[in-house]
Amino acid sequence: MVLLKNESLLPLPLDVPMALFGSGAKKTVKGGIGSGDVNNRKTISVYQGLLEAGAMITSEAWLCDYEKRYEQAREEWKKLFPGGKSGYRTGHCRGRGGSLCAEPHFR
Repeated sequence: MVLLKNESLLPLPLDVPMALFGSGAKKTVKGGIGSGDVNNRKTISVYQGLLEAGAMITSEAWLCDYEKRYEQAREEWKKLFPGGKSGYRTGHCRGRGGSLCAEPHFR
């Protein structure tokens, strides 16, 4: 862990253009699994929160492209489970109950 000293840099001014990258921008993880899981009624992503605050996001095209590629990869991954059966074993990750399952591969 690294602790940084805020020397008048935060909060960021909303009139300065900012770019967001990565899977967490629109699909922000709200907790974890197991004891780190969080049950809530609504989750606001980093992207959504900054937009609602009036920030100027310059990477919207990248975020949309990433989301499109993510959904395409997810649809390909779902095809590995005909009829919605999750017992298909290909062995990249552990699913609920410890069974092996496939993960989507991003290009």
